[in-house]
Amino acid sequence: MKKKTANKKLYTVVLPIVLSAVLALLCLAGILKRPDRWIQDTLYQEEKAWSGRIVVIGIDEKALSEIGPYQTWGRGVVASALEVLAADPEHMPAVVAVDTLYSGTSDDAEADERLAQAVKKLGCVVSASAGQIGAEVKEDENGRLYYAYHQLLSYDEPFKALADASAAIGHINAEYDIDGIMRHAILKLPEESGISVYSMAYEIARLYGEKQGVAVKEPPVDARSYWYVDYSGKPGAYYDDVSIADLIAGRVDPSYYEDRIVLIGPHASGLQDSYFTPIDRAQQMYGVEFQANEIEAILDGRYKTEVPDLLQVLILFVIAAICGYLFFAKFKLRGSSILAAAVVILGVVAGKLLYEQGLIIHPLWLPVTILVLYLVSIGLRYILSVI
Repeated sequence: MKKKTANKKLYTVVLPIVLSAVLALLCLAGILKRPDRWIQDTLYQEEKAWSGRIVVIGIDEKALSEIGPYQTWGRGVVASALEVLAADPEHMPAVVAVDTLYSGTSDDAEADERLAQAVKKLGCVVSASAGQIGAEVKEDENGRLYYAYHQLLSYDEPFKALADASAAIGHINAEYDIDGIMRHAILKLPEESGISVYSMAYEIARLYGEKQGVAVKEPPVDARSYWYVDYSGKPGAYYDDVSIADLIAGRVDPSYYEDRIVLIGPHASGLQDSYFTPIDRAQQMYGVEFQANEIEAILDGRYKTEVPDLLQVLILFVIAAICGYLFFAKFKLRGSSILAAAVVILGVVAGKLLYEQGLIIHPLWLPVTILVLYLVSIGLRYILSVI
């Protein structure tokens, strides 16, 4: 009798607890990482009604056809576009940004000066900078060498006249997640030698907010200053087929960009500035549109906080252990099936509801863990019934 009681306790109490712990640790180790992120993107990222305060003027195929290959463009081309934007004081844009780095002076000093003067006349231009981020060898106070990761190895900023004329300078660094999808943006470059540079998107939103009398808040970031972007539009959403060539030629009505955020940047496949994003994993989004999605999220304050994995795995273990005990010890097949289905559905629904409240969890961890426990309990019932 004691042996049967001990065996029953082993099957109904110890086994579900051990199995729950193993499954939780496997989730923490990343066994579900790729499918979990795919489900996360599908559940969480969706198009929204955007405000219309952002317009994208593309360095697109039409511009390349009319003006020539991008490699042959001097800085006078963009200067011409900015001059048009500044031409009518009654129809000025609120903020303008060019998603291109102009570091160092060029061989055409006249074009450099023209660009700087156009930026100064507008008075609302955010210019681009960029940093190289990586690992470097450092020495600690005891003379020991070590690798320091996520360091600012170098920094390129606009040439001095342009920097002085700009309303703000923001970095245009971008980085994929490990699976090649752009879910996060970099709020600030790593600080080095007193340099503290916010992203172009944040600086644009900050300036626009100031003009609207609204102070924007910084998004919640991780230790590397990365933050999760809640997208508003898919590729092409912010682009109305308005080319920089149309702007320069005077084919764009000034009312189109009046009091709006104007983003000028590459919008052609050959310019190699496009990324896969969670809102549409099949079609790449141009960098200037990624900027637009960042700005929209910042202005709306649509910030999401990723719940720490250790906290999630602890909650997962508790729920799994309780459900496992009920599967193995209390419920028969019908009751176990109802409970498993209910927890799986509630887990998915809870993930969506938490996202809407600003919290991001792993949507597959709980459903997969519960399903495995449920199937193991069924298998164990069958084995015990035939031995």
